[in-house]
Amino acid sequence: MKMASAIYLQGHKVTVLSPELSMEQLEMRSDVVIARQMGFDLTYGGLDSGQASLEEEYEKFVTAWSKESRKDWKVMNTGLSAELTSAEVANIVAQDKPDVLVVDGIYQLASASKGLQSWEKIKEQANALKLLAVTQDICVIVTNQSNREGPQFGTPEARHTAYGYDFTRYLDVLISIGRNERSDMVRELSVPLRRDGKEIDTAFSVAFDPDRGVIGTKAPSDFEVPVIDDFS
Repeated sequence: MKMASAIYLQGHKVTVLSPELSMEQLEMRSDVVIARQMGFDLTYGGLDSGQASLEEEYEKFVTAWSKESRKDWKVMNTGLSAELTSAEVANIVAQDKPDVLVVDGIYQLASASKGLQSWEKIKEQANALKLLAVTQDICVIVTNQSNREGPQFGTPEARHTAYGYDFTRYLDVLISIGRNERSDMVRELSVPLRRDGKEIDTAFSVAFDPDRGVIGTKAPSDFEVPVIDDFS
């Protein structure tokens, strides 16, 4: 969501699909991340609990965002369909024509074929999304999990991606995110796979506060490490 909102604020059209979150959760997370990048101090927990002190700030954000009159940011859960298939995702892309598509949880997508193993389903979905990216000339950002053999702390390697190796076979870039041993407000990042260059397997630390939408900025000074400033 943080990456998608940054791309959106650069002037691109973005569609976010989440098979996991409810529409209310998705819209609140969307508002917090975009609001903070626009300079408004909102928190997800505050909006979720109806915190009175945030009402004025939220109203200011909505007014500022409305003035831009942009219709090219769209968030959707799968409430319209019990299960979202890759074919339905392709239909949404054909209709919305986004520059960037985010699929939050590829393992939640349904398969058009019956009786497939989990690794076979992931292969089918990854292949379909890669084909969509190529044929529609769009950037597709997909989230997945790490398997049980992945490390408890630090960044998982490419081989630790859940549901087999076929997911990583279709990627151009794999950004690996893991827990920090000393702080739950910090995450470790590495890039163990890049199709057009060398991997960046040395982990670096970034701040992680999903409640405030503060994700990916430089971590506190006691976690001083190299930081990637430009993901383009």
